Amino acid sequence: IVKVDKSFYKIDKNGATIIEPSENFFSYTASSGQVFYYQDFTIKHNGYDKIKNMALSSIALADLDLDGRVELIGVDLEGALHAFDEYFNYMNGFPLKVKSSENLLIGNLIDNTHPEIIIETLDGDLMILNNEGKTQRILSLSDKSFLSSIGRYEGKSALMLGDRVLMFNELKDQTLNTWSYKNGSPNYNRSIAIDTLNQISSQLALFNKNNSYAYPNPSYGKDVIFRLDVGNATSIKISIYDLAGYLITDILIPKEKIFSNTKTSTLEVPWKINNVESGVYFAKVDVENDQQTSKKIIKVGIIK
Repeated sequence: IVKVDKSFYKIDKNGATIIEPSENFFSYTASSGQVFYYQDFTIKHNGYDKIKNMALSSIALADLDLDGRVELIGVDLEGALHAFDEYFNYMNGFPLKVKSSENLLIGNLIDNTHPEIIIETLDGDLMILNNEGKTQRILSLSDKSFLSSIGRYEGKSALMLGDRVLMFNELKDQTLNTWSYKNGSPNYNRSIAIDTLNQISSQLALFNKNNSYAYPNPSYGKDVIFRLDVGNATSIKISIYDLAGYLITDILIPKEKIFSNTKTSTLEVPWKINNVESGVYFAKVDVENDQQTSKKIIKVGIIK
């Protein structure tokens, strides 16, 4: 099946036949049951009733934070890199203005736990970013090199670059949580298999501190959102202090808004800052249930 202008054609031994488009033509699927759809600059998810309008030149799926749910990673028409979850919340560290080309791959090359994002920039460089968008390596590509695929070579994970191969860590499995080609696989199936829930420790079931943060941070006048990865919690409280240690406000999460899950889920809590002065603040997040408590300090900057 190919697209020419706005029409779709099925090509077989009998030639080309025009066909009606199906929603499956525009789907990106994961073994977790999640499906993203991208058509006419509109992104949809099968588990969410809202849509996101964004023009993307390239799309990939991966479980960046290892919560058992995939995120959508995409390059827009200006080369910026975006990553957001199924509810269209931006992942920590994104978006990034990196001047990326359409070549976008995701796989476990350096960190034996979290996958890396690999892009080819319009300036001819190869960039390897971690799951939060932080640059791990930058390599110059020759005129004959281009980002082709992720595979295995001599027992190690490798990047195929047209005229050369870059080898990295020796890994047990390079098939799970990997977007190894531009369209997911050699047969363009736009799908990914994940098994990341088995990597999550049971101690994260209450409060996953690594995946909890505030954005925008710093804030230039916009309300701050605390994005918390919580599970089987009965109480969540955010206490915000100024740099001198004085309490500014307490935010109590109503019990009916707290998920009671054996695995973590995302909860977003707004902090309205219209009457808050510029400065550095510390938010103490306390999460507890009947068996245990957990806390994290999040530093927040406000610039007006």
